[in-house]
Amino acid sequence: MAGLIEKDRSCQHCGKTPITGYKYCSDCKYPAKLIYMRKRGGHKERKEQLRAQKEAIKQQVEGIGVKVCTQCNKEKAMIEFSLQGNWRSRKATCKECLSVGEIYKVKKPPLKREEGKKECGKCHEMKPLNEYYKRRKGKSDIKSYCSICEGKARNPNYQPIDKGAVEAKRKARAELKEMNSKKRVKQEEERLQRKMLTEPRKEAIRMFNEWKKNHASKGWKKRWELGKRQRQWRIRGKKRHEGSDGTVTSKVARDIRGALKECPYCGDRLSNSHRHVDHMQPLSLGGAHSKWNLIVCCAVCNGKKGAMPFNKWADSLGIFRSGLIKEIYQARQELRGTPIGWE
Repeated sequence: MAGLIEKDRSCQHCGKTPITGYKYCSDCKYPAKLIYMRKRGGHKERKEQLRAQKEAIKQQVEGIGVKVCTQCNKEKAMIEFSLQGNWRSRKATCKECLSVGEIYKVKKPPLKREEGKKECGKCHEMKPLNEYYKRRKGKSDIKSYCSICEGKARNPNYQPIDKGAVEAKRKARAELKEMNSKKRVKQEEERLQRKMLTEPRKEAIRMFNEWKKNHASKGWKKRWELGKRQRQWRIRGKKRHEGSDGTVTSKVARDIRGALKECPYCGDRLSNSHRHVDHMQPLSLGGAHSKWNLIVCCAVCNGKKGAMPFNKWADSLGIFRSGLIKEIYQARQELRGTPIGWE
C-alpha cells in the first residue's frame, strides 16, 4: 500500500515522533490532510459553497433580501413570504396571493343521504344505493358518483346497462338450468330401467358361465361348433331342396365335379382336395339348385364369391375372365330354355 512505510520510522511532517507503519503520527494526521487538500486546491471552493448555502438559509429565515412570487411574478421582500414547514426556507407564493386563493376555496356542501338512498355528486339526483359502486378504501362504503356518471366520466360513449335485459337473461339461464336438471333426472331413470331389464340376462349369462366352468366336459365347445355347422348345413339343404328342379343327382354332381381341370374364375389348376361346386347365382338371391346353375371352382374363389350376385362377381374378375364366365352362364341358360341378356 502507498500509505504504509517501513516500521519504526519518524513522522514525515514533524520528524520527531517515532511511528510504526504510517507516514504521520496521530498529532500530525489531520494537518497533513489539510496540506494535501491545499495542494489540490479544492477545499476553498467547497468552503465557499457551504458558506453561501448557510448565508442563503440565514437570509430566508431572517427575512433579508428579495424574492420573485410565482403567482403574481412580482419581486417582493423576503419578509412577504411565509416560512416553510422545515423553517429553513420561504414559500414560492407570497402571503397576498395565498390569501386571495383562500377566498376562492369554497367548501362543497355534504351530499344528502336518506334511508336506502344517496345524492349523486355529479348529477345531484337521489338514487338507491344499489346504483353506486363500492369503494375499496375511504370513510364511505360507496362512491360519490352513481354508476352512470362514473361510467360517463371514464368513457364519453358509455351506455348504461339495461337491467331489465339482464334480469331476463338471468331468468332464462335459471329456467335452462332447471330444464337440464329435469332432463338429467329423466336420463338417470331411463338408465336404471335399462339396467333392471338387462340384469336378468346378465344373471343368466353368469349362471351359464359358472355351469360351463364346473359341470361341462372338455369337448363341449367342439360339440357346440359342430352343432352350429350342422344347423348351417341344414339351412342350406333346406334352401337347396326348395330351389331344386330335380336335375341334380349324385351322378350329375360327380360329372360336374370332374368336368374341368382349371378354375373358370381364376384359371388356376384344380386339385382333388380343393374342388368346390358353386352356385353361379347364389341360393340366397333366388338362384336354382339345378345342373345349369352349378359349376366347379377352386376353394379360394368360392370363398371370395360368397353370396355375391353373379353379374357383380363376373365384373370383378377382369375383361377376359368376365367375358368367358358370362358366355358359359348364357349358354347354360339357353340350354335350360331361359336365355339371358347382358347389358
